[in-house]
Amino acid sequence: MDLAQIGDRLDIDDLLTAYAVAVDGRDWDGLKALFAEGAVLDYSAFDGPRGDVDTAVAWVAEGLAGFPVSQHVCANREIAVTGDSGTARCAVINPLVDGKGKVFMVGGSYEDTLVRTPAGWRFAERVARATWSDFGAPGRF
Repeated sequence: MDLAQIGDRLDIDDLLTAYAVAVDGRDWDGLKALFAEGAVLDYSAFDGPRGDVDTAVAWVAEGLAGFPVSQHVCANREIAVTGDSGTARCAVINPLVDGKGKVFMVGGSYEDTLVRTPAGWRFAERVARATWSDFGAPGRF
């Protein structure tokens, strides 16, 4: 691996972290800026939309409105780069705290298609996968 490839991997790692920080900080404009033009977000595993950035971010904002605290912990990152495109996958553990202090837990992963843009690496597609939760019956989120 050469220095350019290492740099790309670090930049992509920063992108994965920036997503979690933006969501947990409720920085919706900052979150939107992490996506390339025409990007697709797929939250269908959580009964959400698969579609454009504005629609998906509005859905996330609405869903998190009942949880004043959330923490997206992304781990086990896998990153691959070929030229100006790449893929990434990371596991996510997401505690959510409601207004009464009750903690709910969700686990899954993100699978990403990435593209290098003039502004740096951006998500071209982000697919959220559900693995487990304590919201009730399996598959209920």
